[in-house]
Amino acid sequence: MAGSNVSTDEYPWWTKSFFVRKVVFEWRISGFWAGVTVFAVYWCVPLVFALISGTVLPRPILEEWSSMLSANFPDVSPEAKYFNGLAHDQKLHYLTDLAYLTDKTHFFFALVISVGAGIATHVVRNVNTTIIKLRQRAIPLADEAELKAVYARYRDLAAHKGFKIMSLILGLLAGAIFYSMSRATSYSDWWGYHEYGYAGVAFAFVEALMVYWGMRTVILMGMGSIMLASFIRRPLVLRPFHPDGCNGLSPLGQQIIFLWIFSLTLAFAIYVTISIGYLGIEKTLIVWVLAVLGTVSIPALAILPLFAALKSIQSAQRFRLAHFEQLLNELLDKTEQL
Repeated sequence: MAGSNVSTDEYPWWTKSFFVRKVVFEWRISGFWAGVTVFAVYWCVPLVFALISGTVLPRPILEEWSSMLSANFPDVSPEAKYFNGLAHDQKLHYLTDLAYLTDKTHFFFALVISVGAGIATHVVRNVNTTIIKLRQRAIPLADEAELKAVYARYRDLAAHKGFKIMSLILGLLAGAIFYSMSRATSYSDWWGYHEYGYAGVAFAFVEALMVYWGMRTVILMGMGSIMLASFIRRPLVLRPFHPDGCNGLSPLGQQIIFLWIFSLTLAFAIYVTISIGYLGIEKTLIVWVLAVLGTVSIPALAILPLFAALKSIQSAQRFRLAHFEQLLNELLDKTEQL
């Protein structure tokens, strides 16, 4: 079959980033561990600094735990003393203060982006393998050189220096916002306030990393999705008896499903940021810029390849049915003449 010798040399890994190439393709970290790693960096690293800073829980909560242990379990007085000592070290004195372990929005957002990171790892790793599998099945019907040119063009575009600079600027701005929050006296009831320690500075650094790599990932996947749509928009030949039960298009279908799942996590992250909000950052220009960019990316990620695939499949169906139509019309004419 045409295209049976297609290889990764012709359709290389869908990245030019040294970091992504190492982590996703050479080390082949799974989607699960990619999500765990992102959660560890985004949530657990600031937690360590919050522990050191004494902003993990409000003091009244720990004092209440110590009192309950002393009153109900006299034999665990060492544990009660531990909680009492821990409470003494805490710098947030009121239940209304936002301590790290009571910061539900931050924890919820960490879960959402961790799921997104796991899905993104799977999608990026499978961009070139999806194309290779389709070409091994001679899908679509097009010149190989033309298809390789389309693949290379969007791969180069995903690595464009302009996108890197934009991601860096947005990341630095996001980090600067959280750093300024850690210095502002109006946020003295927040676990990241600078007078308590370096938790806020650490979080600002992590936030800058998250925005930078988040933007780079969305751009990488967005260009992959547009490339896939351009690829599959060319003529198809349907194979109803193909073993995958999908006319040979199962690799495409699987990739589109994961793109939709990622788009849902992206939409959920935008909802958490804008609708639920976090310390008023949802009112800043940089957050709205990120939200708009993310919202615009969703159609490119999910809808575009699906729409292109449906149009190509419909065209292939009409082409196949045209032959049957002529045959059936001839049989019908003969039947009516009997």
